[in-house]
Amino acid sequence: MEKLVTKEGTCKYCKQMRQVNIWADATQEEVDKEATNQCDCPQAQDVAKKEMKVDAAITWAQNMLEKNEDARDVAISMIKAVVGQHIAQATMKVGKHTYTFKLNGDGDIVAKREFKDSQEETF
Repeated sequence: MEKLVTKEGTCKYCKQMRQVNIWADATQEEVDKEATNQCDCPQAQDVAKKEMKVDAAITWAQNMLEKNEDARDVAISMIKAVVGQHIAQATMKVGKHTYTFKLNGDGDIVAKREFKDSQEETF
């Protein structure tokens, strides 16, 4: 089992140095990332909040699509594309459900699942 050690890292945003507990074999990049994650500067907090929202949206998609691995992987890619603002909105149909992902005006991730029960008959 690896040993935890205390190393000094630098916040990516405010450049404040802080000590973090991390695995002994962690690279300086990993140490700096952990220092950024623990920093209380506004930029680091905004990024942490955004990452928490992305994680929550991905967890929601994983739960909604747990029985369909391909659709789950596509949904996760769609969430990441919307959050990265590569696309404004993404929609996919899986069976009778339609899943839509977009950002609202506050920058929050909106994940929507609609159920359409249509009946079509041909005579």
